[in-house]
Amino acid sequence: MKNYEQEFKKFLFEVKGLGYGTVSSYISTITSYLDNLMAKKDTEHTSILHTVDTELLELYYLDLKENKNSKNINLKRHNNALSTLNTYIKFSKYYSRNIYQMQDKEVNNNQTNTSSIIKKDEEEQFDKNKNRFIKYAKENGLSDHTIYHYCNTITKHIDNYIRKHIDKTHYSIFTTIDNIKLNSWYNILLNKYEYNEHNAKTHNTISSALKKYIEFAEFYRNCYKSSYIETPNLEETVTISEKNKLKQSDNTPNLEDIEKEIATLTKWSLPIPKELLEAKEIAKEKEKKKKQRLLKNNIEYSLNNILTQIPISMKYNISYTKEDGFIINFLE
Repeated sequence: MKNYEQEFKKFLFEVKGLGYGTVSSYISTITSYLDNLMAKKDTEHTSILHTVDTELLELYYLDLKENKNSKNINLKRHNNALSTLNTYIKFSKYYSRNIYQMQDKEVNNNQTNTSSIIKKDEEEQFDKNKNRFIKYAKENGLSDHTIYHYCNTITKHIDNYIRKHIDKTHYSIFTTIDNIKLNSWYNILLNKYEYNEHNAKTHNTISSALKKYIEFAEFYRNCYKSSYIETPNLEETVTISEKNKLKQSDNTPNLEDIEKEIATLTKWSLPIPKELLEAKEIAKEKEKKKKQRLLKNNIEYSLNNILTQIPISMKYNISYTKEDGFIINFLE
């Protein structure tokens, strides 16, 4: 596992123009504070200095920022850690842009095992499908934090399990929207003890991420009725949101547009068509369901984050009433 400490120091010295004492402070904050916090959230974490994965680092930053209001932290040190991590994220972007690509090219040129070389079309398909998945997830009510978490789970855990148990040459599930293949992989992994044990420790976050991608793949293929090779770019056709509206409501205008039209008719004392009032009720119901879906996703994700604090060895039951709220009973 590569350690990027020297590259990070060089970035701080030469690009940021910082002094030796400040650079030493950055390194100390990472190793003595940030790494300890991240290890509590991710049992496989070793050190921030071992990665230049910007997406993963941004996820760490969001988690750290959310803990800012905790009463058990030293706020000054916490803010310093946020600043340090933000600087390291800038370094990761700089490194990927200026150095990492060059090193990858050199490695590929010297690589004797052709199966490990990532083909250009795979890279292009990876980017396209990942962006499509992010767009789909946003339009279906998932928060940016959840989406980052799912994408990271796919590349860091799910792809690794597929490589280990199914296909050694596998690159990423982001290179396919073949829902039949994806469902097959999902069922195979469900029979692997290692996968299930890890999934349980994350309170089913791993399986949730995979199922959400399969859901996206099924929607996308049904939407366009073609293989991923022939699938048009979303920007060249219509957005997933527009397709969804066409499919579900024959392109019914949204609530805001309907209310504006009604307001205009009212202003000029014109009669409001019955069809417009009916369309308003349909649009209100759609808006209500959208809010419910968003609320459901946010609550589920928040609960999963809280439940990760409970060790897997502890058995418990959860109940809920309006009078008492959520109650967790640990089983002896």
